[in-house]
Amino acid sequence: MIEEIIRMLGDNYDINDNQVLNDIINEVSYSALSITNKTSIDGLEDIIKRAVIKRYLIRGGEGTKSSNELGTNLTFENVMEEMKRELIVEGKR
Repeated sequence: MIEEIIRMLGDNYDINDNQVLNDIINEVSYSALSITNKTSIDGLEDIIKRAVIKRYLIRGGEGTKSSNELGTNLTFENVMEEMKRELIVEGKR
């Protein structure tokens, strides 16, 4: 999974962030398993990957509601809440 996430991040990935990315994968996977009451991430990988990428990209912005930079308005969403909604909507819960 980590190799695919790194590919998806492209130039946004810093090679020095391998441990950070692993920590985020573990955090998000644990949350997904807890939300779905499952013991395996089988069938949850796509949702987990999307949440990991979002979580990785907003590092350092925790607690910030929004940011406007060079005319682009960014809203920092609660990644785990969005993942929970996705899991419920897709019937994974």
